Amino acid sequence: MMAENYFGLGIWAVILVVIVLALYFIPSFVAYGKKNALAIFILNFFLGFTFVGWVGALVWAICTPSKDTEINIYNVGDSRRETKVESVADEIERLSKLKSEGVITEAEFNSLKSKLL
Repeated sequence: MMAENYFGLGIWAVILVVIVLALYFIPSFVAYGKKNALAIFILNFFLGFTFVGWVGALVWAICTPSKDTEINIYNVGDSRRETKVESVADEIERLSKLKSEGVITEAEFNSLKSKLL
């Protein structure tokens, strides 16, 4: 009879430990897949037992952009480069038109074109 009580108590102890660990590592779960996930985990692991360390890790995890966000930022930069290339091409086309109309000479056209490229 006594062994059954210890067994039931052991199950409840394991469930309680799992719940406490899940709550303790909430900042690490939130940070999963983000840029500073490892650093947030380390802060959470070593200082999470203090309320300030746990809240700091959670705030950091929430405020950190995901890795996908960085890729989108780089994609925006790439589209700007494409726009710049298009504007350079437009500028060269405009210079070519000015050269064909006789407004600028061949030497001026080549000089301006080399500055653009």
